[in-house]
Amino acid sequence: MPLKYQLCVCLASLVWLASPAMAAKVRYGAGIDLHASTWSGNSGGKDDFSASRGQLGLQVQAHLNRWIGGLALLAGSYNFADVKPNTDQPSAKATRYDRVEWDFIVGYQVWRYVALYGDLKAMGYAWHDNGDNKVNYTGLGLGAQWHYPLGTRWTVYGNVVVASGSAAMTGVDDALAKANGFVIGGAYRFDHRLSLLAGIKQQGMKFNFDQSQEHQVGALVLGVHFLF
Repeated sequence: MPLKYQLCVCLASLVWLASPAMAAKVRYGAGIDLHASTWSGNSGGKDDFSASRGQLGLQVQAHLNRWIGGLALLAGSYNFADVKPNTDQPSAKATRYDRVEWDFIVGYQVWRYVALYGDLKAMGYAWHDNGDNKVNYTGLGLGAQWHYPLGTRWTVYGNVVVASGSAAMTGVDDALAKANGFVIGGAYRFDHRLSLLAGIKQQGMKFNFDQSQEHQVGALVLGVHFLF
């Protein structure tokens, strides 16, 4: 599905949830996360690339009875030297890669502590090395999220998702692409509105361009979430 149509779906859903008729029934939440992340992998050759940097994440959530919805945005920049993503010509010159991804999810709570959801996912990154270059991925995924309280203050939580879609790169034909990821962590609840979260996140992507490429992004995550 083209990115512009995905954005239309998300905006229409958010307008519906924010309508006066629904506002009284829906519980809302929001969060901000800091990611200490490492982006690594290979570009189809023998050499691997790796760079570490911080990322910023923003989320909004809505709960209506057993239904859940959410929109998450994650963005950051990485500096690669020598071996770099999506290039087969190593260079000592450092190149900045700007990476942005977002997820729009709709799910249903099948049990008190477990929900299944569909994920409309988009990810893109751009770099300026011998011209303007970019990679864009769009896909659909299925996932499950869970949480389990440990007393009145502490909660453990997790999330797993698999997705499939297509990727486009400057100067290269579109290709099939697959993504997967998981999150596991714990949360401390200060009161019924405010929580502090810490966890581990791992994401993998495989692009089937002329040469198969595998990328991984691993991160330590610290965040604050608020319920309205």
